[in-house]
Amino acid sequence: MVKRQNANLKDFLGLSDKIESETGFGISLAHQYRYLVLLPQEADPQIEAARKFYGKLTDGSIYYRGIELRRHDYPVFLKRFQHKLLLILLEAATAENVTRNQVRRAVEYAQQSLERVLSGNLAISELVISKTLRMPIERYHSLFPHVLAAMQLRESKKTVTPGDLVDYVYVDGEQVNPMKRVAPAEIAQTYDTEKYAEMLLDVAESILAVFGFSRTQLGFQRRPRSFLEELQGERGKEVLLELESLEGDVKNIQ
Repeated sequence: MVKRQNANLKDFLGLSDKIESETGFGISLAHQYRYLVLLPQEADPQIEAARKFYGKLTDGSIYYRGIELRRHDYPVFLKRFQHKLLLILLEAATAENVTRNQVRRAVEYAQQSLERVLSGNLAISELVISKTLRMPIERYHSLFPHVLAAMQLRESKKTVTPGDLVDYVYVDGEQVNPMKRVAPAEIAQTYDTEKYAEMLLDVAESILAVFGFSRTQLGFQRRPRSFLEELQGERGKEVLLELESLEGDVKNIQ
């Protein structure tokens, strides 16, 4: 990414032509931003991530990379919330107006959305999390949420095989009995308001933390791990289990 004060499209195209002529490598202009927000890396908040950002293009549209909107396993409600949050935040014509006016409006919208989640009145269909079952249920040593949901489906005589997409909802994340923490989406009647409230605040912080926003402003305590980090941790453990399972299969063949 390059930046130049008061530059126009002609300036950037000229730069790309010059780079191409001097290096011999083909180069093109992907996007021209009116303003851009570079988000910090999770590993080191002091470093901006080149693949995690959002901004407003000169044609007025919004472009983003590396945020929850790009993930297929996030609930519809959270994706819609994040998209609306971006629309509010980037409605301003200039970067100065974003910090002067739009951040406050975005925080107000986050609070309104949080109240909707806590009311318990959201449709279950908006809160579904989808994950692929990558191995037979019997081979899982860890009770991941989608595995718990798959076990419940099997108990209800539903066929669940590797490669199937398992849709589930958090119904009571604090339950001692893990089988009661989640439910298959097709039978879930209620949802865990606190769990989804925390997930919404994760999404809000991913967009607004760069402007100083924290969930503590809305009366919530900081969490050691976000929902995204939970998903990434589960995926890492699942990969290790797959490798162990494959090693076992190889030994059996030998």
